[in-house]
Amino acid sequence: MLGSAVAFVAGGLALRGAPGWKGYWLYSLLNIPLAVAVAAALSPFGQVAFYGLVTVLLAWFAVMGLRLRQLA
Repeated sequence: MLGSAVAFVAGGLALRGAPGWKGYWLYSLLNIPLAVAVAAALSPFGQVAFYGLVTVLLAWFAVMGLRLRQLA
């Protein structure tokens, strides 16, 4: 997860001002706080909080992959 966090920040910084990627840089930077918020909101449900955190983190790869496919 630490490697993914670095990828989110690096990707967000690299996408600033990139044509065709408007808004994706912000999503990249806010993905980690969003994942933590989801985990905190689901914490009363035990293990479900971890699954929610992982789902939000992995969704970033899906969103970026779909955007790359659209641009190709």
